[in-house]
Amino acid sequence: MTLAEELGELRREVRAADVQASREARSQSCPGGEKEALRSVLETRIIYSRPRQKIVHFACAAERRILLNTALIEECREVASTCLALRTLFWASCRRLGR
Repeated sequence: MTLAEELGELRREVRAADVQASREARSQSCPGGEKEALRSVLETRIIYSRPRQKIVHFACAAERRILLNTALIEECREVASTCLALRTLFWASCRRLGR
């Protein structure tokens, strides 16, 4: 699979994960509102996901301009360093966040 094909697949995964995380966040009652609920859902998913999914959920947060815990960002950076496609998605997401 080429890098472009793999990135396309990752982008589809990001869109699907965003829909799922948004649904889950809407079903939660959170004092900070829907955005805080979404942050909580995405952080939990990053903590408990497989490496590829960690980067997918990080990209979801970046799409929504949700800043995550610094330790989680560092964990995602380490995971992303293992694969060119994950690294590309990670750094594109960081740029989106202005980091």
